[in-house]
Amino acid sequence: MGRISWAITFLTFFLLTQPAHAVVVYKKGSSKPVAGHLVRQNGNEVVVREENAAGQRDIIIPRSEIGDLIETVSAERLESLNPVRPQEYREYAEELAEKKLDPEARLMAVRLFQIAAWLDPAKTGRGALLGLVSVARPGEEEARFRAAAYLFDPRHDKALLGQTSASVGKGKKEEDPVQGLLEALRQLRRGHGQLARAALAHLAVGEELDAHRGILSREEFLAAASGKELSDEQLRKVLELELTLDSRLSGRGEARTQTTLASWTDAVRTGNLASLPALQFDKLTPFDPHECVFRQGKWQRPESDK
Repeated sequence: MGRISWAITFLTFFLLTQPAHAVVVYKKGSSKPVAGHLVRQNGNEVVVREENAAGQRDIIIPRSEIGDLIETVSAERLESLNPVRPQEYREYAEELAEKKLDPEARLMAVRLFQIAAWLDPAKTGRGALLGLVSVARPGEEEARFRAAAYLFDPRHDKALLGQTSASVGKGKKEEDPVQGLLEALRQLRRGHGQLARAALAHLAVGEELDAHRGILSREEFLAAASGKELSDEQLRKVLELELTLDSRLSGRGEARTQTTLASWTDAVRTGNLASLPALQFDKLTPFDPHECVFRQGKWQRPESDK
């Protein structure tokens, strides 16, 4: 009990002097933890906000029932990260990715994987993108990270695309032409050409596709839907439009992702598929990888960038 009492005393002081963050609480006599964001605490109780697919709820845990209270994201460890050592961001992200119960640990892993890829695409890009896939939320986020990993991979291994862990485009989102076209594109690359073509029967979805004819024209879409398997060039265009639409839905602006793709077509013709070095890692998540230095509880840009 000495270790637990000391840990609780230390964390109580820490939590009272720092912004709210995520915690994992083990009750006495129970092996099932309570994980979520700390709402408040005092000498008598701790209130943790638990989030799941159904929503969120506040759980009140009396101090007398707490066996252990764990902070899984270390501010000290974050402050030790340095942009000149991108590999360390990825290494800490991989550690946090294992703490699946803690919502803050997952979000921090996403941020750190993104920073690692952005700082040194050549050495840490591919591994960091695969790391993003491993911590992605099922559905749209996972599909976006998989598409980015495929486009960046110099071998363009289609196995990277995989099958997402959950379907996307449910409920009211189906009424949104952007969401409708996004789902049609994903059906297209899964080999469900008939379902993909059916989506264009909705006037708004077809008009949305026409608005992006510079990336993928209606004729190219229908030709791809008629074949048994997408060619490398067709797949590249489908994925680029996916990322563009997903970026819009994620609230990061309507301008399409700026990637240098002219040389990609030539590479396809010669059989020498190169990676896409201009893939913008700063568009993959809501976080800004330029803010890669953690100081006084906040992410900031390095002094050299200010």
